[in-house]
Amino acid sequence: MRGVCLCWFVVSLVTIIKVCGGNFSENHLIDRLLSGYNTDARPVKNSSAPVTVAIDIALAQLINVNDRQQDMMVNIWMRQYWTDEYLSWDPDDYYGLDVVRIQSSAIWRPDIVIYNGIFAEGYAELPDTKATISSEGEVTYLYPFTFTASCKINVADFPYDTQTCPLKFGSWSYDGLAIDVVNKSSSGDLEFEHNGIWTVIDLPAQRNVVTYGASAVPYPDVTFHVVIQRQSMYYIFFIFFPSILIVVISLMSFMIPPESGEKLSLSSTMLLTLVVYMQLVNGTLPTTSRYIPLVGRFFGAIILIVAMSTILSIFVISLHFSNPNPKPPPDWLKRVMGMSQEVFLTEWLFCGCGRSMGNFTEKHLVDRLMTGYSTNARPVKNSSAPVRVTMNVALAQLLDVNDRDQQITGIMWMRLYWTDEYLVWNPDDYRGLAAVRMQGSSIWRPDIVLYNGILQKGFAELPDTKVTITSNGSVFYLYPFTFKASCKISVVGFPYDTQRCPFKFGSWTFDAFAIDVINKSSEGDLDGYRKSGEWDVVNFVAERNVVSYSSSDAPYADVTFTLVIERQPLFYIYHIFAPCIVILLISLLSFNIPPDSGEKLSLSLTMLLSLIVFMHMVIESLPATSNYIPLIGRFFGVIIVVVAMSTILSILTIALNFTNMNTNPPYWLKQLLGMTEETGWLDCLFCGCVRLAKQHQPDRHREREMHQRSDYKTEEETAMLPSRLRIEDPSDNGNRFREQFDDTEELLPPIDGVINKLEALKQNQLKQKKKEAVMNEWKEIASRLDRVFLLVFLGACVVVSCTMTYVI
Repeated sequence: MRGVCLCWFVVSLVTIIKVCGGNFSENHLIDRLLSGYNTDARPVKNSSAPVTVAIDIALAQLINVNDRQQDMMVNIWMRQYWTDEYLSWDPDDYYGLDVVRIQSSAIWRPDIVIYNGIFAEGYAELPDTKATISSEGEVTYLYPFTFTASCKINVADFPYDTQTCPLKFGSWSYDGLAIDVVNKSSSGDLEFEHNGIWTVIDLPAQRNVVTYGASAVPYPDVTFHVVIQRQSMYYIFFIFFPSILIVVISLMSFMIPPESGEKLSLSSTMLLTLVVYMQLVNGTLPTTSRYIPLVGRFFGAIILIVAMSTILSIFVISLHFSNPNPKPPPDWLKRVMGMSQEVFLTEWLFCGCGRSMGNFTEKHLVDRLMTGYSTNARPVKNSSAPVRVTMNVALAQLLDVNDRDQQITGIMWMRLYWTDEYLVWNPDDYRGLAAVRMQGSSIWRPDIVLYNGILQKGFAELPDTKVTITSNGSVFYLYPFTFKASCKISVVGFPYDTQRCPFKFGSWTFDAFAIDVINKSSEGDLDGYRKSGEWDVVNFVAERNVVSYSSSDAPYADVTFTLVIERQPLFYIYHIFAPCIVILLISLLSFNIPPDSGEKLSLSLTMLLSLIVFMHMVIESLPATSNYIPLIGRFFGVIIVVVAMSTILSILTIALNFTNMNTNPPYWLKQLLGMTEETGWLDCLFCGCVRLAKQHQPDRHREREMHQRSDYKTEEETAMLPSRLRIEDPSDNGNRFREQFDDTEELLPPIDGVINKLEALKQNQLKQKKKEAVMNEWKEIASRLDRVFLLVFLGACVVVSCTMTYVI
């Protein structure tokens, strides 16, 4: 057994030495390899032999292909392999170490560049990544490389084109006799991140040997051809589909009656749109005259179609507005158009002509209504009659109620109704057309504004939404608007408050003799209201008011919508009241901390400071006012007073605990705290003080016993004296002792001083015990007062909590 253990120990020791020696040998190997190494010299011992460099790339990402600038940005992983004859060694000399990794800048590297690369500085420096070197001198150099390369892009078949972009790599300064560049495989690695526009089909590699000019020196290179195919869905949806839609709309011009005046304008507008759209698309393509791209041919065809439709529209309009005494149409033409009795089956092709008259009549009606119409004149024929404007609002959303700035922000839908006596017609004259819709800016509109609105410009322009006009002249004007209005917010009951925010609407320039504003209903519309997370809408009543101002005797009518909102207090209960109650309870627990701990007062002070800081953080969000104290302020005031009182009483109990008073506590105080026989039943309230009372209570029986033991001890000590030196009666002040030893007084030491000192020592002990008993009584009083204060303030905390609950 001992031999096995010894063998195991030897094997472990050899292993450890070998591992440690391996690390040392790697450092030694690198130092030996780089000792005297020249990074500028080609790593061949025969200067006439070339260095063969094998190249391979992995396409990591196709970042961008710029059709107009004829370039391509890619991210690749470059892999280069060559043999360095100065970086070889025998692995057996270095504990089997056959591979090391060295910073590539420390060794020679071939200056392989991309010939068709585009760089701001004209070249790209080689990254200083680590190179892997084997014991045979084989070097593997791998690094990532992001670059932009030129690429001749042929967009003849755009967007169904396939492009081939070459990436030509070779040595920048060495010819083929010094560095022979070869491809490691027949194709590059295509483990890349896919592009949303292009798909990489293939990445073949090809070695080329080129001679330049009159020199016969070869220059080899390896060219990787990136074959990519464009994904056409994006262009079909955003180019071809809109263009086809424009053509269809343009062809619909043949459905427009010639007398409408819109037939030719539609065709010409669509033609202009196509031309502009083609220019926008061609702006992304390369400028070339060698071929016409497919998208260009597409645009040319549809532009030709739209142009032909425009020409034919011109022809139709010219036929429609020909001279009043033309020759009758030829019979063949009427037969072709289905206008003869023989060819009645073709009439279904022209069934839309009857319906087109309806559109024509609506336009004719609008033109007639707007002829001579004035948007500034009130729409009444009797200038002394007022325009009766009926209004109603719908509250869509309540965005914010700013308590501090006294503002309310939200979204409303305004609904205005009035009668325009100049916008009436007989529906029978217009094929039963009873209503039309026009832009609001085209007709007169009442200048209804929000009087208590807060706007940067002082006023808000009326939105130019469409108005609905019926044949009897009734106008309905609906528009949304975002309001910010002043609102006197009273936070007396915060956060259990209810606010009343008025919205006063009326005419800004017209008095009630010109515009009479009335409410459509007694309440605003809350059907589409989106509920707020902080406020509940209780009511939204409307009331009409007529006010006369001192500057004018004319009455001014307004409609005031009063929004009654109620705050949801849960957020504030959870984030304000609950933390304050917790702080209060923790503060009250200071009464349960013994005064001797040294932490009693610091806890109360910390809680008091926390409450004050917390109160200021909350009050900052409320309006600064001295007219009233908010409920939250009163709550904080009560809590702070309670905590402050607890701090003061903690100071009192600490002072009583560490008092040096020699007087006994008052009897009434001990009776009040249950420290007498008459009020001993109160000890149940101080269950936590019983042990302390038993520990510090001055027990008269125990004191009497200690006194007797002290007297007994004195008698024992006296008995030990010789009979001649005993003091039988201490009250004789040693007279008997003196009488017995008058004759031998000179032989004995004076003991008067000893007896007096013993008597003084005894008296001091009795005084000290009495003083300790008094101090213990005061400590017990302090402890009992702590318990009384704890119960009292716990009751106060319950009262405050119940009060807040009752308010809720």
